[in-house]
Amino acid sequence: ALLGALGGDDGVGGVGAGGAAGVEWFAIRSTTFPTLTTFVSAYVGHFLAPTIWAECLEAADSPQAAWSTFRGIVVCSFGLAGASYISFGVAGYLYFGGAVRANVLTNFPAMDADGNPHIWIDRIRE
Repeated sequence: ALLGALGGDDGVGGVGAGGAAGVEWFAIRSTTFPTLTTFVSAYVGHFLAPTIWAECLEAADSPQAAWSTFRGIVVCSFGLAGASYISFGVAGYLYFGGAVRANVLTNFPAMDADGNPHIWIDRIRE
């Protein structure tokens, strides 16, 4: 997925094009930043896990109680993340129908009817 996001035909620019098959080893594409934010979010969560675990151990009476608390935190976190993904997916499908793209924000036009840059949050008022 990462290599597909870094490649493609909608590039802003590329560095290191070439190779036997004309492969671009590094390119900044329109899909690069959403892909990178996914990885950054994942690593931020992993970075905080030992800190949360230490706080659970400190507050609990036993390691089993700490594990139960930590497991509850993880389940709630994944549940909230899953619920937000599902709700945005359903809202995107209801708004755009079967033509919805994977990144719902790319369905909105870049400019509004007056030719002004379109701010997607403005669509909520309609």
